[in-house]
Amino acid sequence: MAATETQLVAAVNKLSDPAGGRASLDPWAWQFCDCLGVAVVCCECVPIGQMFDTHVKKGWGKLIIAAYTAVMVLVGVLAVVWLATWSYGIYAAALALGLIAHTVLMICNILVRIKIRERDGIPTAFAGDPCVEDCLCLLCCCPFAQCQVARQEWKDPKKYVFISEDGGSAV
Repeated sequence: MAATETQLVAAVNKLSDPAGGRASLDPWAWQFCDCLGVAVVCCECVPIGQMFDTHVKKGWGKLIIAAYTAVMVLVGVLAVVWLATWSYGIYAAALALGLIAHTVLMICNILVRIKIRERDGIPTAFAGDPCVEDCLCLLCCCPFAQCQVARQEWKDPKKYVFISEDGGSAV
């Protein structure tokens, strides 16, 4: 039984598609478990600050990065003091500050994801409110959700500049 030309072209296209046809089904430019690297995993406030500055409120990126870093350094200092004194009050203060810092960063993440969804026309799994899906993604696996947004923003990771205001241009 001979294959038609159309069937051969379809077979070749299927073999040459590294995403196996998934890319056309998923409107995100990169998969959920794909990582931008050290910038997101180790310094989560930097790419979110850069994207917040670009998409939500101009001029706030540096403030987000500086405030988050300062609070986390303070949490680290309090943790060391706690280890030396075993004071419950110091432990509670460190825990509360860390929780507040991560909550604020999560809110920034949600706002950025919503803006990028609007810009790129990305639908949600839940009808209506994109906040539900974004909150679930960020609560379940924040680094992967941040990587997904970063990959959507900076299509080519080789062009991402860690030390810049917007992530794409040199300082």
